[in-house]
Amino acid sequence: MASLLTIPLELLVAISSFLTTPDLGALRLTCKQVEKSLYEWFSKEFFIKKQFMLTYKSLQAFVDISKHPSFSKMLSHVIIATDVYADKPIRFRDNEAAALYTQGFQDQTTLLNTGIDRDMLTEAFANLENLQTVGIRDFNNHERARDGKNASWSSWGAPTVHRETGIALQFTKRLPHSPQHSVDFLARVFQNLIYSLGKANQTPAELEVLLRHDPLPDSAFDVPEFLYPIVGPVLAGLKKLLLRVETSFERTHTHTIGTASETVSARLLRRFLGLTAKVEHLRLNLPKDEYEFNEQFLRWLALPASASTVEPDFFDPPPVSLSCLTKLELGQIQTYPNTILDVVQRFTPTLRRLELWKISLRDVHLVTSHDPRPNFWKSFFKKLSKMPNLELDHLRVGMLGQHTRFVQFTNHGTETGSPGHKIKQYAGKKMEEFLKELADDVFVLWPQVIEDEHESGDDDEEMADEDEYEDGDEDEEEEEDEGDEGNDDE
Repeated sequence: MASLLTIPLELLVAISSFLTTPDLGALRLTCKQVEKSLYEWFSKEFFIKKQFMLTYKSLQAFVDISKHPSFSKMLSHVIIATDVYADKPIRFRDNEAAALYTQGFQDQTTLLNTGIDRDMLTEAFANLENLQTVGIRDFNNHERARDGKNASWSSWGAPTVHRETGIALQFTKRLPHSPQHSVDFLARVFQNLIYSLGKANQTPAELEVLLRHDPLPDSAFDVPEFLYPIVGPVLAGLKKLLLRVETSFERTHTHTIGTASETVSARLLRRFLGLTAKVEHLRLNLPKDEYEFNEQFLRWLALPASASTVEPDFFDPPPVSLSCLTKLELGQIQTYPNTILDVVQRFTPTLRRLELWKISLRDVHLVTSHDPRPNFWKSFFKKLSKMPNLELDHLRVGMLGQHTRFVQFTNHGTETGSPGHKIKQYAGKKMEEFLKELADDVFVLWPQVIEDEHESGDDDEEMADEDEYEDGDEDEEEEEDEGDEGNDDE
């Protein structure tokens, strides 16, 4: 009779794939031959991508993994999550749970106050030979099929805190021990992450900031000149940059006569992008409620790079070149159609891939008639199809809107009145035909008008079923490869 030690390796791997993580650990402990047989496969599942948080135990695990002769070579994707111990009153189940949680809170506070977190990150990064991607998150991945329907990949150490104290750590924007007006936690994590990479002489190609709760504040992008020698090479080496950012002003300083000194949205982000000259893939998710600030920033992004040798204005950074940009993703924006078109036109020499996600158009300038129910997207796609020198080979659009209305695409081959497509994409050499198809198929979900002598439809009705669009994650594309993400601390 065949045994686990005699069956083909492929069959042993297939059998082990049905085990939960604790059971898999038990299987690997049965004997050295089984452990050796499963070692490479196990390493790829659990150690290519890891998520840590800013606690001493979690970062110590990161340091230990970075010193492991095999796991350190596997680890190419490191995520720092924003888990923190809450400083609000909590009702604990017993004295032991209260003591463990309070001790954890104190340890994290000291770690952050002393800067030891940055030192530990630097030590760990310096030991990684194949680091390709670093990122920041404020959520857990819920695609952990191995451990059941509701299991998730979380930061190393977070499940243990929950199990021992009964309290789950929370994702936050503010430092856990500080008042609301103090240093922004997201900004601190972002700056320390880049600084640690620089000190460790690491230049990963990809930087991903995937945030679902709060965007990065503009202050996160402050890179003073005395830090250029350290962080400059990190930024200069980036080829992929995914960001969710604020664009509103953070300060209200004024001149003697009372006028505001800060008049440019996302000023520090503009300077930051000027340091990322080799970026090929750029994603910008902007807060949809900051319409005027987003509009100002996007219009700046559409400006041609300046060749002037004049000292740049501190409050108004010059436009950036981004001459290597081949893929652009814009999301979460309410804007004018011409603004998006101008940004695309700006990068036509190199742009080959374009994605527009959860963008709502609010302009009427593309409509030549006085149509009470205009379709801005139809005009947008027509103009995009005729844009000079635009040579896209990939286009993805989804969850679009127009003012307060949803926008969809005709679902051909189905009954009249059936729901349309919310997402459309194409890759190939016939992009102009696809854009014309989009122009023909796009439609606005206007409210139905009741034809009655006493009743009429209200064209100003707000969006219905808005949660329907919120079901999609703005970062869903990044979830495709996360089923193999290993962040367990068992």
